[in-house]
Amino acid sequence: MLTKRIVALASVALTLATPLRRPNGRSCAATTNPTLPLNGGDNELPQPEEGEVLKYILLGHGIQNYTCTTPGEEAKASGAVAVLYDATAYFPLQGRRSVATEAHFNALTTLALWANGLPLNGDGTTQFGAAAEYPFPAAAPGLELPGVRMPFVGHHFFDAAGVPVFHSGDSEADSDLVFRAQLVDKVPAPTRSDPGPVGTGAVAWLHLADNGDSRGVSRVYRVVTAGGSPRECVDGLSQSVPYATYYWLYGRED
Repeated sequence: MLTKRIVALASVALTLATPLRRPNGRSCAATTNPTLPLNGGDNELPQPEEGEVLKYILLGHGIQNYTCTTPGEEAKASGAVAVLYDATAYFPLQGRRSVATEAHFNALTTLALWANGLPLNGDGTTQFGAAAEYPFPAAAPGLELPGVRMPFVGHHFFDAAGVPVFHSGDSEADSDLVFRAQLVDKVPAPTRSDPGPVGTGAVAWLHLADNGDSRGVSRVYRVVTAGGSPRECVDGLSQSVPYATYYWLYGRED
C-alpha cells in the first residue's frame, strides 16, 4: 500500500512540474471559468446562486477533530483546524501557473496530504493533535509542492460556539475576508477518494452558507476531500485525523 502510494505521488509530482503550454511555447491564457466539481454520486451539492461568482479556490490542510464516548459507536465531529492556501491560479486554463487538467489539479489535495507534514503546532501528546491555544504557527509560509507554490491565505477553525470560521490573514480582526458558516447540505466523498494516512476514508463534501456574520464571501463548498474520517470509537479518547481538501469560496459580484 505504501509503495503504491509513493509511486502515485511521484507520478503526480512529475506531471505537475511541467506547466501547460500552447504549441508556440506560450503559456495558456485564462479561457474558462472554473466549474464546481461533481462527485458523481446519486446526489450532488447545489450550484451557487445566480449573481454569485467564484472568489477563491483554497486548499485547506490540517485536521478533523472527533470525540468518542461509547466503544463501538461512531465518533462525533467536534471541529477542524486547517491552514488555507490560494490554489486558484493552478486551475486549468487560468494562466501561466495552471496545471494541465482538472484531474491533476484535484490530485493536489492528495499530494499536500502525503508529501507535507501538518502545518500546525502539535499538542505534544498525540500523533496528529494540534495545540489547543495556539494551533497555528506564526507567520505561516506558503505551501510548497513539486512544481507548485501556493501562497498562504489564512486559517479555518471552529470558534468557542462551535461555528466554522474561515478568515484571511493571521487574525480575524484584521481580515477583509471572513466567513462564518452554517451547514446546508453534504454528500459522501466519491469512493475513489484518498483515504488518508490513517486509512479511514475521505470526509464528506459540504455546502456551507453564510450564517449572517460574514464579509467578502457568501457561500463555501468543501470538495475533493482526502482523508479526515474518524476511526470507530474504541475508548473515550478524542481523535485528530489529517485531511486536505479544496474550499471553493463564492460571493456577490463587486
